[in-house]
Amino acid sequence: MKLLTYSSEDDKQILNLKAQGYTYEHIGKIMNRTREAIRKRYYRIINTVNANKKEDKYNTKEEHILDILVKNKNVSLEELQDMTKINTIDEVILSIYSLMSDGYDITVHSDWVFYESNNQLNNYSFMRGEPGKLKVALTGDWHLGSKKQQITRLKEYLQMVYDSGIRNVMVSGDVTDGIVVFRGQAEEVYLHTPEEQIDYSVEEIPRYEGLHYYVISGNHDHGHGTGINVVKAITQRRDDMTYLGKYGAYVTLNGITIYLHHGLGSKAYAVSYKLQKFVEQLPNEYVPDIIAQAHYHYLFQAPLRGVESFEVGSFQGLTSFAARMGRVYSDIAGWVVDMEKTEECISVAPKYKRYKEINHDYPFMRQGDKIFIF
Repeated sequence: MKLLTYSSEDDKQILNLKAQGYTYEHIGKIMNRTREAIRKRYYRIINTVNANKKEDKYNTKEEHILDILVKNKNVSLEELQDMTKINTIDEVILSIYSLMSDGYDITVHSDWVFYESNNQLNNYSFMRGEPGKLKVALTGDWHLGSKKQQITRLKEYLQMVYDSGIRNVMVSGDVTDGIVVFRGQAEEVYLHTPEEQIDYSVEEIPRYEGLHYYVISGNHDHGHGTGINVVKAITQRRDDMTYLGKYGAYVTLNGITIYLHHGLGSKAYAVSYKLQKFVEQLPNEYVPDIIAQAHYHYLFQAPLRGVESFEVGSFQGLTSFAARMGRVYSDIAGWVVDMEKTEECISVAPKYKRYKEINHDYPFMRQGDKIFIF
């Protein structure tokens, strides 16, 4: 493969054309390079030009990454690593986690990082019971609209939650499966538009007297390619649901603080790894009492750094895409947690409910000996 090199004159031309308002695609055609090659070269030029001036400007890696995202809106993980001189992609991802936990509206998809401005820390406080006491359900990754959804099991779980006297349900994202989250996903969903998945969710998520859902959205919820925030749309049509934001939010209920978090990237070598790394990097002032993390479809609980930390399980079976990515199972499960907090101590009684997968737990038709699956 021929290695493309750039002369100083090439670099000047790129800067000149960019300053004149040319797009990366137009510059690529002029210089006989691809759009992506020009884009990467432009970032490298800018980084080199400003390297000495910016070296002492940032107190933390997070500040440097945020500055790049504010100016560029979207950039690849590889480019972020190159521009910040951070040693590994994993360190870049951890810094992004830190920014997300501060409430910055950052999305990572297919090795690209997307930033939306007008961010603020999502921090909510409610009183729905006796101060210092809380019974709560922790769940997420419902993936409604997927052919592997487990809507029957989800309803069984929520019925158990309600029968247990719990009236607060925390949902850590991926309420829906989306439609263009990854290549070939069209074969894995039976609802193929955002509107269908919104309508289905509004109708099928159980309603109970006095029970309330606190919901964040995950990466699948924004994988529609339309700009529609499907979870926000769902909650606007339900008076028993409160939308808290994308990927993360702090919720204080009866004086006990829960951080709902939707994870990032693929599975790690150990079930606890991603959760542990996330808890470890939280700034001291942002350490909650409970973290409820979704995305990995695992069931796990441990006290980490004084935080009751949960992987919340899922209500989606193992998809062919997940299997190709190296996942060998999906925990169809959810938590119920009874917690009491005083100045002297915290007591926690977590219990989980795990279910067997139901095959074809979505609408299909039978005609004689034939089954038609939507």
